[in-house]
Amino acid sequence: MIEEHRSTLLFVNTRDTAEALAARYHIWDETFSVGVHHGSLSKETRIEMEEEFKAEKLKGLICTSSLEMGIDIGSADYAIQYNSPARWPAHPEDGKGGASGGRLLGGAVVASSRTRSWSRWS
Repeated sequence: MIEEHRSTLLFVNTRDTAEALAARYHIWDETFSVGVHHGSLSKETRIEMEEEFKAEKLKGLICTSSLEMGIDIGSADYAIQYNSPARWPAHPEDGKGGASGGRLLGGAVVASSRTRSWSRWS
């Protein structure tokens, strides 16, 4: 789904999941431009990831809820929630994306087990 959009935020529950998914993307394709953002990274690294995402140097940013803490990611046109937490960050009505008048163009909730649902909106 990241490949299908200009600029995708992929929200996950934990920093371990963020790191594991990013590592998997890089195993599949070393040149794929995806970054990681979570609270255990240094402030400088988090800012660098945010700036690279905003400048569209990164096609996707795999992140925990640390990204939604007061930042406006204007370039995001799609959001994915992997193994959804209790609260959905970056919902289209939040106005965090900028590709369509301050709104995300679409998103998906993806689950890794049968007990969780999968849905998509656009």
